[in-house]
Amino acid sequence: MTEPSRLAPILPPADLAPLLRPILFAEPDRLVAPGAWAGHLPFAFWLVDVLRPRVLVELGVHSGNSYCGFCQAVATLALPTACYGIDTWHGDPQAGFYGEEVFAELRRWHDRRYSSFSRLVRSTFAEALAHFPDGTIDLLHIDGYHTYEAVAEDFASWRPKLSPRAVVLFHDINVREREFGVWQLWDEVSAGRPHFAFLHSHGLGVLAAGQVDPAPLDWLFSADGHEAAAIRALIARLGGALESHPALIGPAREALEQERDALAMRLQDQQRDADALIAEVVARDRRLASLQEELRSTEERHQAALAAMQAQAETYTRSQDETVERFHQLAAEACAQRDTVGRELAALRQVCEDRETRLAAREAELTAFRTSTSWRLTAPLRALGRMVGRG
Repeated sequence: MTEPSRLAPILPPADLAPLLRPILFAEPDRLVAPGAWAGHLPFAFWLVDVLRPRVLVELGVHSGNSYCGFCQAVATLALPTACYGIDTWHGDPQAGFYGEEVFAELRRWHDRRYSSFSRLVRSTFAEALAHFPDGTIDLLHIDGYHTYEAVAEDFASWRPKLSPRAVVLFHDINVREREFGVWQLWDEVSAGRPHFAFLHSHGLGVLAAGQVDPAPLDWLFSADGHEAAAIRALIARLGGALESHPALIGPAREALEQERDALAMRLQDQQRDADALIAEVVARDRRLASLQEELRSTEERHQAALAAMQAQAETYTRSQDETVERFHQLAAEACAQRDTVGRELAALRQVCEDRETRLAAREAELTAFRTSTSWRLTAPLRALGRMVGRG
């Protein structure tokens, strides 16, 4: 925490008189973790006392430090203010998500003390819009999802609901990491309008959305130089004391210890997972080496089989070539034999034809002889000769 001597106001108390109201030094009735808003509670008390809003709306309540602070100021001052805290109580990626116990604990605290003038409205900001008439809200605190797009949408959609004397608070204007964009919207909306910015406790922007009323607000928005620094220093000192409150330090330390233990358990689990993964990788490496050896042996057998097949193919090719050559040789011999047989057959046919020709000639001669006169005249003698021969 910043040293108190460095936080001391640099102006005489008389120059800070508009700020020095008794409620500024009130002790908050409720401080719970997370305590990011605790540092602004003294100013919240002062603002409610000065503005005395007829309707107060907070967008984004979470555990309720800021909203219960506003309600405490209303109750302390016995104001006729109607207060509404709007949230889904589910959380978001920036604030984290949480269980039902957060809303249940807040409702128990709130309802026993503030239910006569305050309501916790469980809905989205957009769903709640329809239940507020235009021009009725005097104090609007925007502390929802903190991206530029989200907070710009919240401000634009709720702006018609603001009264002519409304003041709007923007939390986290001094956070520029984790996609927080409130600072960017603050630079836009505060340009040319009465405003004041606190930089401690993540920053709080105070904007006059309409006319500045009453006078203490005009004094705040007009403060500059040493006066503005003194205001920031005093509020930061008072708020810093609240941020160191045991109600916040104890749970924060316990939460850190729980987070540390959970982290240690996650690291142990991750180490076990890593050991298991290493063992799996080693087993896979061994299996891979075995598969590589098996592949090498298979490739050797494959090469040997391929060589044997190539040798067989070469032998078969040679045998096939020899067979083809022998076939051609036998075919040539067969052709030669065929030619020889053909010639011999032609010669035999010629001999037969010659014989047939000679036979035909002899038959013709015989026929001619038998039909000749001498053959007929000697017929009786041939008959007598046959008879003599039989006798």
